[in-house]
This record gives sequence, structure tokens and C-alpha cells, in this order.
Amino acid sequence: MRLFTWPTTLPAPLADLYPRVVDATDSDRVPIADPLAVEALRGGSEPRDTLLIVPDVAVETTSPGEVLAALSHMASLSGIDLVVVVGDGYLGADIEPTGTAVAAAAISVMRSVAVQRGRPGRANAICIPQGMLGDTVSQRGPLAVNVDVTDVAHAAGFLIDSANSYLNGQVLYVDAGRQLFSSHTA
Repeated sequence: MRLFTWPTTLPAPLADLYPRVVDATDSDRVPIADPLAVEALRGGSEPRDTLLIVPDVAVETTSPGEVLAALSHMASLSGIDLVVVVGDGYLGADIEPTGTAVAAAAISVMRSVAVQRGRPGRANAICIPQGMLGDTVSQRGPLAVNVDVTDVAHAAGFLIDSANSYLNGQVLYVDAGRQLFSSHTA
């Protein structure tokens, strides 16, 4: 399996995410500068690939509209699973206008992709503390621990694992319980 990653680099708290997910999933990493190029890079040779995307970071070099268009485009691809990693600022825990709007929209697009009947791929999200995306905000939740990049990598590995192929349209909160303080989660 290939793990397509976008953007190609991540800020310091998440810098090791891609190599750790590769280790957890025994996949080959293919960094991409343009997610619309995934189709051409795949060449139809693999039955299942994954695109791991961090939209909050991608908006630093691409417009929010282009990020969301790229996510929507992935819905048309056969045999590719999406794992979207977003910050929890959209829950109201930390306010950062551009990132929070993109995160909320990315969750919405991911869920729209997930509910498409007959789509031969899954779409899931991981919600992490906004501080892991390089923002100067708290990471603390009810658990007295900071979330580590290893925690996020294990969550991504769980969602990517073919043994969990029944997971689709889910948001997995890896935030030490921070989402419990939001009225946006059940």
C-alpha cells in the first residue's frame, strides 16, 4: 500500500507523523505537492492506497478553496481511502479563523465523501489539539497528558488498517478529552 501525504512537510509538533504512520502501516510514503495528481501517480496498479491530508497546514501554501476542492476530487477516485487530520479549533476550544474554518469544512467534505453510495473507499478524520499544528494554544484536556505525535500516528494506523474496513465517516478525537468541552460533539 502507498501512503500519499499532503502537504509534504508538517510543523514541529507533527513533523514525525508521516514516518510514524509509514512504520505503523508498513506502507510506502509518496509525498505529493498537488493532491489532484494522486490519480496519475497511482496508475491503477494498487488495489488500495491512502491519502493522509492535514488541511490546516495545507492552507499555509494553498487557498482554503483549493484544499476543499482537492478533498472533493478524492471522492471520484476508486480504491483510495482518505484520512484527514484537523485541529480541534473548530470545536470552539481555540479560535484561529482560517484554520478553524478549513477544519470544519474539511470534516463536512469528508463526511459527504463517506456517505456516497458505491464509493469503493473510506473517508475518516482525526481531530487533534490545535497546539499540535504549531499554534500557541493549550493541548490539555481532562487527561493530564499532552497528545504526542505517536498517539496521532497510532490513530491513523488504526483507521488505515484493512481490518477496520467498516470504519467510514468517523471523526476520531485524539485530544485527551478536549472535545468534551465543546457543544459541537455528542
